[in-house]
Amino acid sequence: MQDSGGAPAPVRPPNIIALGPELLIRGTVIPSFAQFAVQGEDNLRIVLAFTQSASVVVAVQGRFLDALSGKVLPFEFSIALFGQTTPLTSDFALGTGYLLNLTAFVSSAGAVQIGQVYAVVEMIRGLGGATFLLATLVGGYITNGATLGWPGSPIKTSIEGQGFLTTTAPNTPPAGSDISLQAPSGIRWHIKAAVFVLTTSAVVGNRTIVFVVTRGGNSGFQMPAPVVQPASTTTIYILCPAAAFTGPVNQRELMPLPPDLIMAPTDALSTVTGGIDVADQWTMHADVEQWLVL
Repeated sequence: MQDSGGAPAPVRPPNIIALGPELLIRGTVIPSFAQFAVQGEDNLRIVLAFTQSASVVVAVQGRFLDALSGKVLPFEFSIALFGQTTPLTSDFALGTGYLLNLTAFVSSAGAVQIGQVYAVVEMIRGLGGATFLLATLVGGYITNGATLGWPGSPIKTSIEGQGFLTTTAPNTPPAGSDISLQAPSGIRWHIKAAVFVLTTSAVVGNRTIVFVVTRGGNSGFQMPAPVVQPASTTTIYILCPAAAFTGPVNQRELMPLPPDLIMAPTDALSTVTGGIDVADQWTMHADVEQWLVL
């Protein structure tokens, strides 16, 4: 741009603020998304949940510009997990200075898969007792090789993305009882396939079977078995999406399930067996994709 005399307009020099400890001491605010200024009362909170039975260690490492010394200091906070699905919350003091960056990952040896360890790192005001949430820095699943970093990593809830693929332990209720598939507390399941096995006693009579999905105690999807099961037999009922009724083949019944059967801990996939005898025995297991619920 030029004025009427043809001389170029003066160029204003850029307003650059250099990062340094003296800025925090003077109370200067840095207009940047990539640093957090903390003055002793602001600290880190790490929230973790874990589904594997063996213990693992989660580490949060990063860099901190200390206002008193003027040095960039590395830091590490480590937390041991022992299979809890209830979130474990740990708070750590930072000091006075600038949080520059951090990364969260599984630091112990051993295979940890996506969907087993979920981590959230937050900035809070206070340390112990009443605290005030200031910011969420990272959130998502971590493994030995898959890390979360701030700044940079998107924040994801614990039910986003790929879950952990696993098979439930065999479930065998008392004889003469129906059976239910139900996610543990703090777990969300996507049922990929379920196998129910009924062994009937020698007491004469046909057993009629209906598979029922209940949500919060209310019945929803229901699917009756296409045939009755007589006494002194064992039949395997295989339920999976996109399956069609096949009729009995080698004591096996293939039956369909809803393709997106997502189950919270308050939901259940259960049997209702008409004519069940006190000696009839159900057992079952399932292939599921599971997520932690925080």
